[in-house]
Amino acid sequence: MNRYNLFFLFIILIYGCKEKTEKKSTLKSYNLVEDTSHIKKIDSFHLKHNRDTLKTPLVLEKDLCYVKYFLDNKGNSNDNEFCIKKRIKLKLIDKRTFLTYSKSKKNYSIEKKTVKKKNGVIELLTQEGKITFVDKPDDEEKMVVFNYIGEINFLQKYILNRQFWEDSDYVLIDKNDGKMHKNLISFPYISPNTKFLVCLNSNLYEKQAELVKYNIKNNKIDFDFSLNFTRWMPAVEPYEIFWITNDTIVVKFLSAKYYWKKNGFYNDEFQYLSITFI
Repeated sequence: MNRYNLFFLFIILIYGCKEKTEKKSTLKSYNLVEDTSHIKKIDSFHLKHNRDTLKTPLVLEKDLCYVKYFLDNKGNSNDNEFCIKKRIKLKLIDKRTFLTYSKSKKNYSIEKKTVKKKNGVIELLTQEGKITFVDKPDDEEKMVVFNYIGEINFLQKYILNRQFWEDSDYVLIDKNDGKMHKNLISFPYISPNTKFLVCLNSNLYEKQAELVKYNIKNNKIDFDFSLNFTRWMPAVEPYEIFWITNDTIVVKFLSAKYYWKKNGFYNDEFQYLSITFI
């Protein structure tokens, strides 16, 4: 065999090895793509169905009951965290159920008459005469801005919201004597049978949900108990809290631990629960 034949044989061997290697590489590349696609499908399923893989871990039903700073009308108190098993029953519900309930809310209707603020002043009429509430928006230490919310006719009370520098509350003003009769941590949610009044507020500093329950009897509002939930907080802007029966309210909420996103905005991975007073 001359040197030309050897040269051509060498070229053929190199080309054959190269072609075999390329085919093998193509096969490996194809298998890798298939595997990656399969993994992505698995991850997508778990992201949707496995709460442990969500960006914001959800609050489990067993964690809804944890509270602290419990106090009742007999002076019983507990400042430590514990799972409350008396007085209330908490249950997770899904969004569809929440939306169904929202179409037939049973909150007591707050009447809102025309009360206009003029130059930062609200005037209310009582049996003792006219009383005024004056805004102080420029005083940092004593800053207060009043907002008229409405009236609870069967209790003969006006409702005002007070905005402070770093806080807010609601007050009930008696239509008869013009005095402030109750200082409430949130809007007053009154049961359909008008026997209960509940306030539920997100304490953004303590990262807790504050709940206060009052009993209404003979048109008087009496404190029943208060507590702070430690694992969840009502979603705000706006609050979505309403009665569905005479003893049950429904709440849209967020995990207290993951109430905000990393960018500083409120989280939007909402959950929903019912609170039954027993």
